[in-house]
Amino acid sequence: AASDVYKRQEHNRARNRSGGGCQMFTVFLDGLRLPDPGIFLAELNPQTVETIQLFGPTEAMMRYGNFGVNGVLLITTRRR
Repeated sequence: AASDVYKRQEHNRARNRSGGGCQMFTVFLDGLRLPDPGIFLAELNPQTVETIQLFGPTEAMMRYGNFGVNGVLLITTRRR
């Protein structure tokens, strides 16, 4: 689940490198943007994840402005 998303994200990051730059989508967790999601996503308990949505750049820019330029991964966890 979440660890699979992280692995795909790392794969995409390595595949999309161009000119030393990196095109990685922005990750939001329960409405909060994660500035460096790599470590957090590796530790995220899949049992707490309710939904995962991936928005491509066009829809993400409409919803999130410049944060969505490379797409947005939106993770919602279960509330206790």
